[in-house]
This record gives sequence, C-alpha cells and structure tokens, in this order.
Amino acid sequence: MIKILGIISGIICTLILFVNLLSYLLQDIYFKINILNVRKLINKILPILSKYNRFLLISCFIFFLIHITCLFKFITFFNLNIFILTLLIIIITFDLNLFSKVTSHYLRKFASYIIIIFVLFHIFKF
Repeated sequence: MIKILGIISGIICTLILFVNLLSYLLQDIYFKINILNVRKLINKILPILSKYNRFLLISCFIFFLIHITCLFKFITFFNLNIFILTLLIIIITFDLNLFSKVTSHYLRKFASYIIIIFVLFHIFKF
C-alpha cells in the first residue's frame, strides 16, 4: 500500500513538472513563431499556467517528499532523487524572486529543462 502511494505521488509530481515545463516551452514558442492564431492560443493558456505556477511547484515538492519517503526502503541502488530534489528546491528558490527578474527567469527555465531530463532518466531506469 505504501509503495503504491509512493508511485502515485511520483506520477503526480512528474505531471506537475511537465506542466511547469510546458509554461516555459509555450513562452519560447510564443517568441519564435509569428503565426497569429498560435500566439492568440498561447496568450489564452499562458496566464493560467503562470498564475498557478508557484502553487503547483510547492505541491510538486510535497508530492515528491511523499514519493521519497514511501519508496526509500525499496531503493537499493543510487538513484536520481537527490538531483531532482536539489533542482526542485532551486526552482522554488528562484520563484521567490530573490534575484533580478531576468536572471531568475532564465535560471528557472534552465532548471526546469534539466529537471525533466533527470525525471526521464529516473523513470526509465526502473
């Protein structure tokens, strides 16, 4: 039962991280594409994702902690949970606007891309 809870919380955390990545991908697409219909669609979606970004990151952090605690005794080899947790803390720290807005935006975007790579390695390692 505890292992299933850990797996479900890990899946929820992964989905939230993909939504976070989607917001940064949509921002990049918005600046690269000059098609008016695509820009209008992104203008409708992006404010919703930006509004709930901080709440989603904090809930992802909570679900990730549940995932780690539930699956800690089942892990017998080195995994990427430490790297994922570190990057998640970095993203949350940059989201609190401790740095200049431009610097923290680029650092959050870079950390979001890197954390998805670590999550994919973590998923396909099993």
